Amino acid sequence: MARIRIFFLGAIAGGLVLWTIHFFLFGPHLLVKDARGILSETREGDSDYALINPLLSCGDTFSHLLNRTTQELEATLRSRISSEENKGNLVNGAVYFRSLNGGPAFGIHEDTLFIPGSLLKVPLVLSVYKKAEKDTSLLSKQIIYDGGSVPYVEHYQSDTIKIGSTYTVEDLVKAALVHSDNNAAILLTQLISVDDLDDSYKDLGMQIPTQGADYQTTVQTYASFFRILYNATYLTHDASEHLLEILTQTTFNEGLIKGLPQGVKVAHKFGERALADGVVQLHDCGIVYKPGDPYLICVMMQGHSYDTLAGEISSISKIVYDAVQ
Repeated sequence: MARIRIFFLGAIAGGLVLWTIHFFLFGPHLLVKDARGILSETREGDSDYALINPLLSCGDTFSHLLNRTTQELEATLRSRISSEENKGNLVNGAVYFRSLNGGPAFGIHEDTLFIPGSLLKVPLVLSVYKKAEKDTSLLSKQIIYDGGSVPYVEHYQSDTIKIGSTYTVEDLVKAALVHSDNNAAILLTQLISVDDLDDSYKDLGMQIPTQGADYQTTVQTYASFFRILYNATYLTHDASEHLLEILTQTTFNEGLIKGLPQGVKVAHKFGERALADGVVQLHDCGIVYKPGDPYLICVMMQGHSYDTLAGEISSISKIVYDAVQ
């Protein structure tokens, strides 16, 4: 337990993690062909879920979003990022986009490594919920918060659990995801053994984190966690739907959400990290539930001002939303 607490204390507060996701990340599947002989996705057409679209088999059919539209969108975003870098508003930036109705997808600087910060809370919660599939009482277990805090307080953290108060594990999950509460996240790590954590990383095809290593990730790698939830290929359908619903309540509204029309549902998580010499990183990744064409978007940026980076993420979000018609 000491190893995992130390790792997450540094990883969540300091934002150090890297995952190598393999093809089998999305679970066993069959490739099927449509009438034109094109590989396609098969999903549960009678699903009553609002936020997931359970995957039965996986392929490469494109959605109604035209390739030309996608290419124009990618070119527009590349130009904007380059322009903002030249102006000094960005040190660098990366974007990953994928239509969730079977594609298409593209990445801009998708191999650039960033420190994910609180984005790490999503795989942590996935591990907790995976354990809860065997221990059905886990989420209702009560824990008293007796104090202590992590050394890094986030710029956009909206709330924290209170010393002396009692919380269920489900309460801690909500605090960690909705408010990005580091103290709640640390308590969650105490529920997961080293073997539990390692097994989850192995199941997801990820490199197991080790204590003291300097971990980083890319937009494309991290975006896969939201595909896992949307496709409901790791947790149960109910658990996947529930976690996405919690992620729609995230209080950080200065990034992806600010660039969208009011009322559009977004399940997302942000992460941030302050580096040396006044350099900071800010990221926002999730699923935008645009009616008829939900899509996944992950934006990671490095610059000199959190608010400037948030504004750039918002602008990119608006450009993408307007292009997805």
